[in-house]
Amino acid sequence: MPWRESQRLQFRVTAFNVFNNVNFSDNGNSLSLDPTSSIFGVLAQTAGPRGGAREMEFAVRFEF
Repeated sequence: MPWRESQRLQFRVTAFNVFNNVNFSDNGNSLSLDPTSSIFGVLAQTAGPRGGAREMEFAVRFEF
């Protein structure tokens, strides 16, 4: 491929939750506050569409 000064090639990497921290949901349904329940005080749902899982995105961009 012939290169000119006006052409650029970019590589991008984006990472989410690299250190695997759990982010619990704060929508009100995630914490059980019923004292008669066997799961009292337990956070049950994680935030995000995939539950806060590790994700990586790779991209290549060619500008001309």
